Amino acid sequence: MNSSQLILLLASFIILSMAIFMVNKTTLKSRDDRIIAENELKAITEAKNLFELIKNKIFDEKIVSMISLRKDSLTASQDFGPENESFEEFDDIDDYHGYTKEVNLENNIKYKLKVIVSYVNENNPDILTSDKTFYKLVRIICSDKNQNQIFEIKQIFSVW
Repeated sequence: MNSSQLILLLASFIILSMAIFMVNKTTLKSRDDRIIAENELKAITEAKNLFELIKNKIFDEKIVSMISLRKDSLTASQDFGPENESFEEFDDIDDYHGYTKEVNLENNIKYKLKVIVSYVNENNPDILTSDKTFYKLVRIICSDKNQNQIFEIKQIFSVW
């Protein structure tokens, strides 16, 4: 075997090694991406389940005893959140304000779900307001351990 054949053989081993390395790297990255996607899907499912719980609650606990609906009788936005209730006892939408839930997933990855409830302007629902209205915006924000926002689910609820 002469030196040119030896150089060609060595070059072909280097090219083959690089190709194997690139395939392994791509396979590992695909696996990591798949795990991330699976974890995000599980977090989305948890958020949707929480959202379904909220959707099944009444608009405001104070409307149960009202004969006629009056805005001034609704819960003030600064009073949103549970009234000395446990999660299982939440009875209206605004009880969930400030509620957080940690979701533990594969590979010790944790997501945090946070619920924010706000009144919105009746004429322009894109504007949040501290005034009592017949419309509440419920947002569930999901973030990872670095507090990067992953996604947000939101919906406006009405007393009607």
